[in-house]
Amino acid sequence: MQVIRVPLYGFKLHISLDIGEASDFIQAHSPLQEEALSDMAGISHSFLDKAGIRWWILGIFDGTYNTVAHEATHIAWKILETCGVKISPTNHEAMAYLVGWIVDEVLMLFPELVPTPDQMRGSGLV
Repeated sequence: MQVIRVPLYGFKLHISLDIGEASDFIQAHSPLQEEALSDMAGISHSFLDKAGIRWWILGIFDGTYNTVAHEATHIAWKILETCGVKISPTNHEAMAYLVGWIVDEVLMLFPELVPTPDQMRGSGLV
């Protein structure tokens, strides 16, 4: 598991590619999570522990860049919501920048998630 500090907002984001590791982390810190994670491509989760500390975790379990973007969007929304930033059709720039930053950070930490040119061609994006 890797940990990054989200600039401006100050949160520590825990990032894992392993569902077992992420499940153990959540079970160790979340007072509400009793069951292990299973059968999911990824997760973005935020919770308060018994001491009132907020924990953030981003999991990419299927190894795809699509899941990186998907889960980064969820966690960015949660971060902004926690900080009181309202996302709307006329106020979405903070969301776009934060999603881009999170995706960049994840792909730098885990270069195996960076798509190959063949994967990009097969995705219909190019």
